[in-house]
Amino acid sequence: VLASGAWNAEPPSLRIEANDANGFTGCTRWFSNVDRGEDALRFVGVGQTKMACLGPAGAAERQFLDALARVARYRIEDATLRLLDDKGVEVMRLTAQSR
Repeated sequence: VLASGAWNAEPPSLRIEANDANGFTGCTRWFSNVDRGEDALRFVGVGQTKMACLGPAGAAERQFLDALARVARYRIEDATLRLLDDKGVEVMRLTAQSR
């Protein structure tokens, strides 16, 4: 499960607006379309900026993108977005940040 942690730079992030999503993988910027329903959520056509990601930042990026690919549902609890796979297992947890 991805959550807050010690990052060399900015932590992975997710922003959803209408049918688009974007953010930071822990190394590069990413973007995708979003397919969502009442509690369903899928990231479709995920892409990212081209940049070599090595070491801890590369590992964070791979973990983040792998988790995004498994997302099928979501749950919001207070300021926390819990992203779940198709079996309801949490694959990522993100906390809302003020702008």
